[in-house]
Amino acid sequence: MNVVKDVAGRNVSAEQAPRILIVEDNPDMCTILVDNLQHEGYVPLVAQRGDSALALIDAEHLDLAILDIRLPGGPSGLEVLAYLKTVQPEAEVVMLTALDEATPAVTAIKQGASDYLIKPFRRHTLLAAVERARQARQGREQVRIGDRVVDLRTGCIQRCGQVPAEQVSAGQSSAEQVFEEQVPVLSLTEIAVLRCLVRAGEPGISYVVLWQEVWSADSAPDRGLIQRTLSNLRQKIGKEWIEVIRGRGYRLRRERERGEW
Repeated sequence: MNVVKDVAGRNVSAEQAPRILIVEDNPDMCTILVDNLQHEGYVPLVAQRGDSALALIDAEHLDLAILDIRLPGGPSGLEVLAYLKTVQPEAEVVMLTALDEATPAVTAIKQGASDYLIKPFRRHTLLAAVERARQARQGREQVRIGDRVVDLRTGCIQRCGQVPAEQVSAGQSSAEQVFEEQVPVLSLTEIAVLRCLVRAGEPGISYVVLWQEVWSADSAPDRGLIQRTLSNLRQKIGKEWIEVIRGRGYRLRRERERGEW
């Protein structure tokens, strides 16, 4: 397995590192973007034309994108943005624009881009914009399950708990903090299963639907494989949080008094 450091400095597989689409027709600018973002723990995917960008959007799961508004021939940056937000609406987008293109940049924000940068820009400005976009994405990619916070992109698990008031860090509004202790990381299959459980909510999800969504199989569900995967997932997030719906499937148990999973 190819191991890299992600944006938080953790060792993860290359498949779990955040993937960022770079759509820029200037080769020198592409090199600058790729070098800086690789150094920060991203996996960059590069396209220099709009049609190539559309192909990558269809082929790859993307966390973030940096799109130049002006692209030679074919779809424009705004058209690529519109397609990306239709196919992968959860992806955050930072637009690149020239000084005289303020109006298209504002249009891009209205169409779903999280930010835009005016060229030329400094390295710290680029990284700050990308980090804001990543945090916006991450805020939607985390789920609280009991005393654990699970990142549905990386599969990382952190525990939360109460600490004495005198030990609370500056800026914390309560005594509840995340403990930076090592907890087993979810596999890609376990992440996919947990996503399905979160989306299904209180009604739960059937064996058939879970099989189709996670394993993309048209055959009859392999209940043994499903049960082994759920057993592993339970060991990592807490056995009590996944309930069996007898004869039908599974659901996450909600901690009703706190409104959490």
